[in-house]
Amino acid sequence: MSAVRHIIGQALYDYEYEFERNKKTIKTRTVFKPEGIKSETMTNALKTGQLNGITLLRPAKPDFVDADGLFQPINEVMRIRITGEINSNNWSGILSNLVNKARKQGWEEFNVDIGLDDDRKRTVKIEKDQEAKEILFIRSEQASFKSELQNCSVEIVEEVVNKALSTLHID
Repeated sequence: MSAVRHIIGQALYDYEYEFERNKKTIKTRTVFKPEGIKSETMTNALKTGQLNGITLLRPAKPDFVDADGLFQPINEVMRIRITGEINSNNWSGILSNLVNKARKQGWEEFNVDIGLDDDRKRTVKIEKDQEAKEILFIRSEQASFKSELQNCSVEIVEEVVNKALSTLHID
């Protein structure tokens, strides 16, 4: 997706169209925001992968930063390195406990860094009220091709189409 996101987004953005809102015609453009399908669970990922760290964010409130309106504090960030063993059996209780304690101290956002079994990494955001549940996230697959592909080509390559269809489980 990272290779084609910009190309598809630009093609859609270049197409301007009109629509009616409150009896007024407005010109607008399409914005492309691929999100993917949540296809992996935290429990399953931790059977062969590991948690590498957790990042917490909360609104910053330092008094020393105002400096006559030159600076505006945005977020405080805390990075937590995991040194103990967190696995597919115990992650839920441990993360739920951490998130509950952190929320009481004003932390609002929680991102978990996961090392996956295919030597890839993924950062998963724990949504509000999700800490006590199974966490679903998007797991992508790396595709390899027999023939070398050009970076910017307008041709449709059958090998790429077939690989995409098989990945999507479409015959």
